Amino acid sequence: MGELEGSQLRIQSEVKITDWAEFDAFLRCPGPWFGGFDLPFSQSRKFIENSGLPTDWEAFIDQLPPEKLTWRKQLADYTRERVAGDRHHLRTTDAHCRSCSPQMQYGVPVAMMFWEGVPRLRRADVRCLPMQTPGERTAIEAYPGAVMDILIGERKYKSDTPKKQTCCHRCNRERAVRVIQSENRFGLTVIAADFTAMIDDPTGDTLDAALCALQAAYAYQNGFPAEIDLLEGWIPLP
Repeated sequence: MGELEGSQLRIQSEVKITDWAEFDAFLRCPGPWFGGFDLPFSQSRKFIENSGLPTDWEAFIDQLPPEKLTWRKQLADYTRERVAGDRHHLRTTDAHCRSCSPQMQYGVPVAMMFWEGVPRLRRADVRCLPMQTPGERTAIEAYPGAVMDILIGERKYKSDTPKKQTCCHRCNRERAVRVIQSENRFGLTVIAADFTAMIDDPTGDTLDAALCALQAAYAYQNGFPAEIDLLEGWIPLP
């Protein structure tokens, strides 16, 4: 949680959420607030159109199947019927940020993050940019990995697997913290009471939360390109 004052982003506190009930409650926190969420806000236009789904973003989200297994089967059936190399489509913003297809169910299961997260944002009446107009509670799609690439280059900085957590990861987190403390390509400086926690957390979750806030602050100040696809959405970066 933080406040934006001119070109300074002050990180004031960390809120740890451990289940969906806590997440739903957090989304209903009184506004105004503007947040960055590390999950896809949509699917590719190609997937949506090929699947015969609504090409209005709100209508598309509202018709997502309520059962997880149905959504998984819908994705699996789609890829099964297509040739290799044309199964998992990228949005324009995914190519821009070098992120994976939001259809991916395994590895980093972004398709399931999308299915779980975005309908919850919509049910809580959180406005998702740029597909909707801002409101008292407004969200943008964030991608901490792309932010790190901008800050320190393509260097690994985290792992959820203890055996894969290295000293190099920690050094890269420390490097990123030094960069966000000074004015960087986002045009902002970050001030926090506890930068040490961002460096010491080997999962990267604490640093990622700060990077999502940085990305949200950047989007709040700079907006979105005029020509983007409002069905696919956009991840704001310099």
